[in-house]
Amino acid sequence: MGDIIDAYGTFEELELFTEAIGRWDINSIHQLPEYMKPCYQAVLDVYKEIEEMENTERSYCVHHTKDAVGFAELYCVYDILYSWSKLNWSKPNGIAMVTIAGPVLTILSFIGMRETATKEVFDWLLQNPKIVRATYIIIRLMDDMASHKFEQEREHIASNIEYYMKQHGVSEQQAYDEFHKQIENAWKDINEECLRPTAVPMLLLSRLLNFARSGDVMYKSHKDIFTHPGEVTKNNISMLLIDPVPI
Repeated sequence: MGDIIDAYGTFEELELFTEAIGRWDINSIHQLPEYMKPCYQAVLDVYKEIEEMENTERSYCVHHTKDAVGFAELYCVYDILYSWSKLNWSKPNGIAMVTIAGPVLTILSFIGMRETATKEVFDWLLQNPKIVRATYIIIRLMDDMASHKFEQEREHIASNIEYYMKQHGVSEQQAYDEFHKQIENAWKDINEECLRPTAVPMLLLSRLLNFARSGDVMYKSHKDIFTHPGEVTKNNISMLLIDPVPI
């Protein structure tokens, strides 16, 4: 989906794609270019599968995932970011935090927890509590630093690094230092929330904790092994699934 937005789609095509996502209607597929149709079909299939998995008592899971989280809004934001990269530098604070698809991924992982994730848990999640914000900040900023050079070379969207440098008139290194400071503060927030969990079970908070940890694995030392997998990624998968450490 991200490649369609930042590498292949024209502005006009992305407008059509965003409108189609907002409708959640298979008939909207006919207005899309051929290369977008498989992706749109896959999005609808995922949510159809979720609906079939959940019984009527847990129908709120689908509602939260599709409507309250704003899956359609996520891709509207991608569309907006595309226009920023071509037109200007102006953008509201906080928007980029959404573009890691954090809310969607978090809610989908909570759905997998079945009865542990009650309606109250989803309501809590959608209030964007401190641990949720901190998790998304860590992933977003580590991703920005790791992918900064590569994305600017291919005329990607103006990254947060470039935006921060231009907004504050600082060097690239100063921007990196500030991002590291924000990441450190975000980890402090996560630690604080995990040490005294009250709103939701620790089992669910651990999902957010592990989500943040994944950022350290994927983007450590400013290297993006998620986009450019190699020997490091291969070894990580091997240690996790093939030759795990005995417990």
